[in-house]
Amino acid sequence: MYRRFSSLIKAQDLNSLIQKKSKIHILDSTYAIPEKDGTPLSNHYKTRITSSKFLDLLEISDRSSPYPLMMPNNQQFISHMKKLGIKNDDTLVVCYDKLGVFSATRAWFVLKSFGKQNVKVLDGGLPYWLSQSYPTESGEYELYKDPSIENDNDYRYSKDASRVKAFEEAMAASKAADSVILDARMTAIFNKEDPKLKINHIKGAKNVPWKNLMNADATLKTQEELRNLYEGAGIRVDEEKAVISMCHQGLAACVNLFALEELGKKASLYDGSWAEWKERYNENL
Repeated sequence: MYRRFSSLIKAQDLNSLIQKKSKIHILDSTYAIPEKDGTPLSNHYKTRITSSKFLDLLEISDRSSPYPLMMPNNQQFISHMKKLGIKNDDTLVVCYDKLGVFSATRAWFVLKSFGKQNVKVLDGGLPYWLSQSYPTESGEYELYKDPSIENDNDYRYSKDASRVKAFEEAMAASKAADSVILDARMTAIFNKEDPKLKINHIKGAKNVPWKNLMNADATLKTQEELRNLYEGAGIRVDEEKAVISMCHQGLAACVNLFALEELGKKASLYDGSWAEWKERYNENL
């Protein structure tokens, strides 16, 4: 456990900052799976929180990897931050998405992993924001700045990979008594039989689906409710046991990372998640 400072920002507090014209970066971090009603960008153009920009999670991932949404390297990350004009200073960054508390947590985790300190996730995301009739805007705009005019000294980001675990580390953790694998996928998927591996999850993994962490209004559950959810799944937040969070492709896993951190428990991300595991796992390893 460590001394925690909440990374959650309430809609009314963000609205207050907007009304005061505070210096702030608001990032629509929506990542749709699947894209049933348009792309994340087209939906961003239709309706977005006032003054927000679009953060493409694919652009801050390693596109050369055979697995989806793997963490970017320094150059990939810095290049995109320059396009968005997000310097490595103390300016507040607020991430949100159209599902509530979902892909915004992936944006939060990536930004924090590269040293951006003042990053928060909007509680309830766009659904709750709209339900409160807070200001929105629409229309296309010039997405990116010219990165060539930016000063490199303003973008001194460096990746801390200490909380990002590779396949081999996830494998070792799955066999260790002092570690636990936490899977954020829906229970029906978690329990489904896989034709190749027989089971559709890492042996011994615990299951806390990301949707279970949210209320009906898309806001995050209370800390007491979250703690009860984890303990019900066999994860004691106060224990020293290391937690490695996963899902299908390292996205929903970040919701568990975020919720655990709100409880004072720092967990790690198995970046390749099930997309990698199902391809590489061999019971003889």
